[in-house]
Amino acid sequence: MSRSTLTFLAVAALALTGCSQTADPTAPVTTAAGTTAAASPTSAAATPSSEPSPTTNATANPGTSQRALIQAGRTAQNAVPGSTVTSLDLEQNGKAWEVELTTSDGTEHEVHVSADGSKILSGPSVEHGDADDMAKHVRRVKAATVDFEAAAGKVLSHVPNGTILELELDEETGVVVWEAEVNDSTGAKFDVLIDAGSGRLIFKKPNN
Repeated sequence: MSRSTLTFLAVAALALTGCSQTADPTAPVTTAAGTTAAASPTSAAATPSSEPSPTTNATANPGTSQRALIQAGRTAQNAVPGSTVTSLDLEQNGKAWEVELTTSDGTEHEVHVSADGSKILSGPSVEHGDADDMAKHVRRVKAATVDFEAAAGKVLSHVPNGTILELELDEETGVVVWEAEVNDSTGAKFDVLIDAGSGRLIFKKPNN
């Protein structure tokens, strides 16, 4: 075989070897001017997702739920057998319920219950009143065919997702009513009046 043929075969073999190798896309590139430049990456770096992360809801105070209010009333009633709940007031910055109850003779009793309604913190204690007060309490209790549990449900039907801060059996222009102070889901405060005999809404208005 001639020298020229051998030379041709060697050059061809080298060319095939070079084609079979994959170039490193990040390897420096030598320009015609002899300078070296870094190769640009083949794809952009992944960008963080712009989708917002889910919002974490703050843990609700156990005294702010309808269930806690009802449980507080029931717990207080168990401490004063035969009584009727006439007032529930969330106090001490939501740490306790003050519950007032009336027995059949018109005597008022006061019980303090934990925020979740599960246990008695103090009481019951007797709230002494005169004969007129006792007669008034008896009259209101007899007129209230809607009890405190049903009244709470009526109130919250007019303030969805609201928080009852106070619920009291009272009298308005000769009508026995359940009067409630409620915060809605945005924190706005409302006064709600429910007819204690029929459950009808009398009014709902902002408490400014």
